[in-house]
Amino acid sequence: MENWREHRGPFWLLALPGSLWLLAFFVVPLGLIWILSFGEKAGLVDVEITGTLANYARITDPVYLQIFWKTLWISVLSTLLCLVIAYPIYYTIHLSFFSTPPSLAMADKVFAGFDNYVRVLQSSSFQETTFNTLEWTFYST
Repeated sequence: MENWREHRGPFWLLALPGSLWLLAFFVVPLGLIWILSFGEKAGLVDVEITGTLANYARITDPVYLQIFWKTLWISVLSTLLCLVIAYPIYYTIHLSFFSTPPSLAMADKVFAGFDNYVRVLQSSSFQETTFNTLEWTFYST
């Protein structure tokens, strides 16, 4: 395998578009918001950069603290909910790539790749069930 330090041209050719995208749509807007945070409202949509820290001092306002805690609570709750829902789905998909013996001893599982999927997709009962489901779905409305 070749070292990227020896061939810098292809490395930068591949890294440049993503880096420019990140710079243009993440770093620059974040920097602008950070600069604006040191300003004061001068009009309906105008902000005058005065170098004040008053915006940061308002963090301790009870309204902002309440919003922060609600945001934190919702993020923790949604993360836990996603884990509870997504982990069993992930584990089921993971196990579908293995042939497990009838004893269900997980140490004895053998990697089967897509063989399980090929076998299911070629089965006539799967095709009949899929057709019946589609027919029931489209014609029952």
